[in-house]
Amino acid sequence: MLEGLKQTFFMNWNILYPLFKFYQNTPSKSKRIKLKSIFYISCSVYSPILVIMLLLMTACNFNSETKEKVKTLKETQELFKRSIPVQDTDGKIYQTVTIGSQTWMAEDLKKTVIECDSSRQARFTNGLERGPEVKLYVHAPRYAWYNNNKELGFGVIYNFAVVKHCQLCPPGYQIPTKADWELLIEQAGGESVAAKVLTQRGSDGFEATLGGRIDSYGSGMAGNFGSWWSSDTTELREAYTMEIGYQGYILLVRQPIRVGSYVRCIKQ
Repeated sequence: MLEGLKQTFFMNWNILYPLFKFYQNTPSKSKRIKLKSIFYISCSVYSPILVIMLLLMTACNFNSETKEKVKTLKETQELFKRSIPVQDTDGKIYQTVTIGSQTWMAEDLKKTVIECDSSRQARFTNGLERGPEVKLYVHAPRYAWYNNNKELGFGVIYNFAVVKHCQLCPPGYQIPTKADWELLIEQAGGESVAAKVLTQRGSDGFEATLGGRIDSYGSGMAGNFGSWWSSDTTELREAYTMEIGYQGYILLVRQPIRVGSYVRCIKQ
């Protein structure tokens, strides 16, 4: 029976394949639509078995890819382990999570009592400011709540001057480097699954929240992406941030140091 199916498949495919290639090479859109209809009708006339076999082959391939992705997600999630909570100098307590060889805060920093270098002072700004009135978008240390609303559940947004010149992380923790973020993405399953893994809600998760950022336009893009500082800079007054988007992407991007992003601390 299997041999019969094979013979039927190849016999009908030899008839339909030239029509399929002619359709591919036809530049006119209207002609392509007509040829597409002819191709599908021909498939149904010449061999319903051919259509069924093509559908089965596609379905099997899709199921295989889906099962592999689910397996990767499950294996990655087993690397997550809740760790000992940590307290910052404000007295705020944060949950932590160990992912592979790294231990991270499992929530964004909310520190508002900030000590900086002797020549600098971190100042609170209004996250509702827009356009030229955005006082966070400067080279001096500034911080704010997204839309000036701490009830949203997001962390505090800091510009890079706070990250560079002030003491933010709890004792024993530090601002992650670009390499730290790259290792986290790798240990969370790679770029294909890390965004989903790191944004999942749960008692043992990284709990990344897509809280947007503050730039020259003010607070914006909450729900679209989240952005977290690294300690690494470029020569162009930029610094690297780790960004996760709702579409499922995760990557390291260069941001102007005046932009406001969130902070996650990593254990030293």
